[in-house]
Amino acid sequence: MAPPAVRRSMGLWFSVVAAVLAVLMGGAAVGWVWLPRWQPEWVIRYSPWIDPLLRAEATEYPGEDEGSYFFSIRLLKGFGPSALPALRRGTQHPNPIVRRKALSGIEILLRSQTQLIDPQWLAAFRTCAVADSEPVVRSLALTFLLRYSQTEESTVLTSALSDSDPEVRSCAAGGMHAGKIHTEHLPLLITAASDRHWRVRINAIETLGSHPGQGVDEVLMRALDDPWRRISTTAADVLLKRSSLA
Repeated sequence: MAPPAVRRSMGLWFSVVAAVLAVLMGGAAVGWVWLPRWQPEWVIRYSPWIDPLLRAEATEYPGEDEGSYFFSIRLLKGFGPSALPALRRGTQHPNPIVRRKALSGIEILLRSQTQLIDPQWLAAFRTCAVADSEPVVRSLALTFLLRYSQTEESTVLTSALSDSDPEVRSCAAGGMHAGKIHTEHLPLLITAASDRHWRVRINAIETLGSHPGQGVDEVLMRALDDPWRRISTTAADVLLKRSSLA
């Protein structure tokens, strides 16, 4: 058994080490949780981790487009594919701006490395496109699926064409190619051509123009009387192209 003086010395040493570790862990926790709010610009420039970077981005640039250029450069040059697991976690964050940033980051990274897109990624984007509470997140997820998925995404498109948000409906109506228009989507597209939001109408008209389905010409003819001149002009151009291909 060690002498009392040695035990006291060892106890003091362990106490000091424990205190130092507690301070370091407490500082790290404060930095991880609060620093993105207190000093978001510093975190955006220097953070070696994606999680606080996303939260700092959400604080510094809450808008849809602000700061996205700098963020994308850091992702492409500083992190690369190693950021993808943290970004996937970010799609489940309670803050919708963080979810939006995470989805944007994923799209940026996978855009030039499509070989990394696997069924798990597509499943995650399908969930966001259908179930997320934030319209911008739903639109981003839908855009990704329409661009990269090899399937028809029938369920997602059906949900998006009936979405409560006009931007999501517009994205769905304009993102379908002629080969991706499923029979069940045609009535929804025809309805979208009379949507109260002009962007939904114009995208639906342009998409319908490449579809040979029954009743499409009648819809396009009605669009010639649309109160928005841009839409009536688009309908006229689409009808002209269809007649030249007939």
